[in-house]
Amino acid sequence: MGRISLIIIGFLVLNASLVCAQDTLRTYPEPNAFIQLMREPWPLNLDILKKTVKMCDMCWEIDGKVIFRILIDEQGHYVKHIVMKTPHPLMTNVFEPIVPKIDWKPGILPDGSPAAVWVTIPFQVCGRH
Repeated sequence: MGRISLIIIGFLVLNASLVCAQDTLRTYPEPNAFIQLMREPWPLNLDILKKTVKMCDMCWEIDGKVIFRILIDEQGHYVKHIVMKTPHPLMTNVFEPIVPKIDWKPGILPDGSPAAVWVTIPFQVCGRH
C-alpha cells in the first residue's frame, strides 16, 4: 500500500514539474519583432493607474518621457518589460511599479486569434519650473 502511494505521489510531482517546465520554455516574440495585427493591445486601466503615481521631490525638476516596451501575452496579461528611454533613473523608479499592474485587452491577429506582442507606452514627465 505504501509503495503504491509513493508511486502516485511521485507521478503527481513529476507531472507538476513538467507543467512548470513547459511554462518556462514558452517562447515569446523579440521586442522588435513585427507582428501584423488586426487590433493592437489596449490598456484598460492605465488612466486610473497614472493617477496613483507618487512623484518624489527631486522628480519635479525633471522633464522628458519614460518609454517602456511591454510584452503582453495572448490573454492580455503582463509578462515583462524593458525601459527604452528615461530622462533619469528616478523617473523610471516612479513609473516602473505600475507597468505590471496595467490590465490589457490582447492584440488580435488577422485570423481573429489573440497574439502575444510587445507594445510601447510612454509616460510624459513635465517638471515644474
